[in-house]
Amino acid sequence: MATLTNRFREPLPTWTAAIRNEAQEKIVSSIATRACREGDAPAIREILIRFWPFVDVFPQIIRRGCARLIRRELITTQLAKVNRIWDLLSLLILAKSTLSEIERDETDHGRLWVRTMKALGLSNTSLDNPPIPSIGKLTAVVGEHCDPATMFLRFAGVEILAESISETLLQSDRFRATVGTKGLGWFLVHTAHPAPGEESHESLTYRLAFAFQDIPPDQVRVNAIVQEVIDLFVEAGEAIMKLLNSRSLSGISETVKQTESVPWN
Repeated sequence: MATLTNRFREPLPTWTAAIRNEAQEKIVSSIATRACREGDAPAIREILIRFWPFVDVFPQIIRRGCARLIRRELITTQLAKVNRIWDLLSLLILAKSTLSEIERDETDHGRLWVRTMKALGLSNTSLDNPPIPSIGKLTAVVGEHCDPATMFLRFAGVEILAESISETLLQSDRFRATVGTKGLGWFLVHTAHPAPGEESHESLTYRLAFAFQDIPPDQVRVNAIVQEVIDLFVEAGEAIMKLLNSRSLSGISETVKQTESVPWN
């Protein structure tokens, strides 16, 4: 029987590409992405502000997930399997190292997100907004206490989103012009190819998900978990655009009221 660490190193199923393609179609066609591609500055600012609570907490979600993983696997699940304990320890050490690296990267990415906000004229007070319900729901699902495979697959969904949205928006001259060179860092880092011998966060989280389950990965189940995360991101983007539009309509209504209150000569 293959060791757990050997399962981690096995080639990924070719069908993960189909999962990414399905996710990309949703992301590219979403109203939030279309607004960003058009270089709609108010929409881009609103999206940056509203998604910030998730971007800010994601490294902490990874850290907590790593701690829960170690407790669960060592204390709850595997202690009775003495013949596998050293195999498990090897995988846990590998998982901790991998997750620590991803957590550091995501913390750095958060700083780049803030730089993009500042490039668009947003102040530090923009970081203090509480999450809207759809962002709260997204955060709760990704950070949920669940089995290791589901946790890692949800992380993979986040990574697919970040890479796909970056690839899409960087192709738009209008978006690049609106954000400016100083604001492109978050998007550029998610489209940079890994150095030789390294892998993307998406690939690593897939590997961890498949290594921590005793059954072969099932495409239908994996796709359902990943797409749930993508759908939550898309729903959050739609909620943000509705919030922005309702605010704009309120402004128009107030202007109309003020106009109507002015007597005609």
